[in-house]
Amino acid sequence: MLFLYFVSIFYVIKYSLSEQCPSSNFCICSSDLTIITCTNRKLTDENLINLNNQFPKSTIILNLSSNSLTSINSLINLNNLQILDLSYNKIFYLPSNLFTKYSQLLSLYISNNLIKTIPKTYNEISNINFDISNNPLNCTCSLKWLIKWFQTIKLLNKINCQKSKQLNENDFFCLNQKKKDFLLITPEQSQIVYQNDPFILNCSSNTKIFWTFNENFYSNNSTIFIPYLKLNHSGLWTCHSLNLNRSVSLHVLNIQTNHFCQSLQMDTSKGHFYWPRTLTGQIVQLKCPFGSAAWLINSYDDSKAYYTCSFNRQWIDLDLSQCAFRTNISREFDRLLLKNSTNLLTKLLTYISKIDFNEFKFDDIIFLIDVIDDEKDKYIYMKKNFEEISMLIYRLTDFILQINLNFIHINEYQLALNRLRSIIEDLLNLTNYSWVYVGKQLTAMTLESPLPPTICYIPNRSLLTIICGILNRQYKRHEPRLATIQFPLKSNITTNQSSIFRIIFYRKSTLFTSDIQINNNPVIYMQPITSANVSTVTVTFYGQSNLASIGIWNSDETSWEMKSSICQINRQNIDLIST
Repeated sequence: MLFLYFVSIFYVIKYSLSEQCPSSNFCICSSDLTIITCTNRKLTDENLINLNNQFPKSTIILNLSSNSLTSINSLINLNNLQILDLSYNKIFYLPSNLFTKYSQLLSLYISNNLIKTIPKTYNEISNINFDISNNPLNCTCSLKWLIKWFQTIKLLNKINCQKSKQLNENDFFCLNQKKKDFLLITPEQSQIVYQNDPFILNCSSNTKIFWTFNENFYSNNSTIFIPYLKLNHSGLWTCHSLNLNRSVSLHVLNIQTNHFCQSLQMDTSKGHFYWPRTLTGQIVQLKCPFGSAAWLINSYDDSKAYYTCSFNRQWIDLDLSQCAFRTNISREFDRLLLKNSTNLLTKLLTYISKIDFNEFKFDDIIFLIDVIDDEKDKYIYMKKNFEEISMLIYRLTDFILQINLNFIHINEYQLALNRLRSIIEDLLNLTNYSWVYVGKQLTAMTLESPLPPTICYIPNRSLLTIICGILNRQYKRHEPRLATIQFPLKSNITTNQSSIFRIIFYRKSTLFTSDIQINNNPVIYMQPITSANVSTVTVTFYGQSNLASIGIWNSDETSWEMKSSICQINRQNIDLIST
């Protein structure tokens, strides 16, 4: 027995080393590739076919819940699979060979689907965990065996039988069984489908059945799975039983005809959306993955996302306004926005100050920067409480810069950070000369360099401060410095003049570069606001890097021009760089 245990462990390790996790657009995996989670990704049967070859053979737990699957017939063999979660899908039947196909299966979760019957082959299985609650089971005499079978397994939740309060033996109709013959097919209505799409027909009855296609015999199987539809699959499909028959018409469209928008997958801050191939002129509705937005939370209607397939075969007019955000923090931001627009930044700051930095996700920071941008524009237009709002926005920026930025390389995130940097620079230019901000990751002020010449120190403290004094007077504090700024007097400036600068000092260069290797280097933003005849300024950094550059912005340019040649490195003391 111990030998078999080690052999199984060996194979799991072997598979883990040779295989990879499926596409991150659909699934996430544990480091050892034994737990595969593909929930809330709008997976369809077509997606499942495409993912089949990507599932690792080492998979022990496979979670496909909360998707749009109608069948698992195409799911490949996974010899090590022990737990399979298919709950919250649109599955309408279970394969009769499920437990044969997955011989190690210990738990099957298939609640909240459309299952009306259970294959009798399951009667041979015992000692499993089974959840089939919230399914419309069609309780006929043929399912009466379930009463005894449920006593041999661990039934995780009570089940309904045609929406009765609790399953009991009286729910199974057995009288006059010959008069109770039934025949059900899915889909029940005629279908317009597309060439090369997968398609499933299913027929269930209490008697033997067979399928015909255009009145010609096709199959004795209850389920017909067509992985790739062809044009010649168009026609009338009919399921026959002893006394009954049901038909569905299938019309397969040629994918070469220019009458549809291609299928599209979209990952947004409100969830993952799969927009199927759609005829032009149609509006597609999808259920919001994470429920209703704050403004719709009290509505009785289901929240929907909308996308229009235009007549020029392009997707247009995306509308996700009814959908909630996928992260808890963004949903709370949305609720605060709705509840009260006054003192919004103060309420946001109070809320996020109670949250651990590690809980913040990419979407949350993008949303927060969007709110900051909107509030900045609003208060600039109102010309009211501007100094107070600037202080709040700087505090929020300080908070953002303290978050562990493991997604700093993402282009959308860099664009948002560039926007944030422009916001705080614009705000500083609009504040009065006495306005000062002191924070952990940045400090800002308007500095007037008096006569005689001034030197300013930025000590390496938990709170960044700029300490200024007269040049050549001894700086008495013996503590590490991050930088010094020296304002010597130019010979052509009279004794009645002084230089005025807007200054922002950043502890790290997060807002300026996506290069993680130099992200810990400090940055000084300086803008003279007097005439062109300002004093020459020398900036000295104290750090471990032997590289520095200066960015010069010209009004007729659209980007910074980096000039490393201006920087002088003290070769005797490599920790000093002057610009």
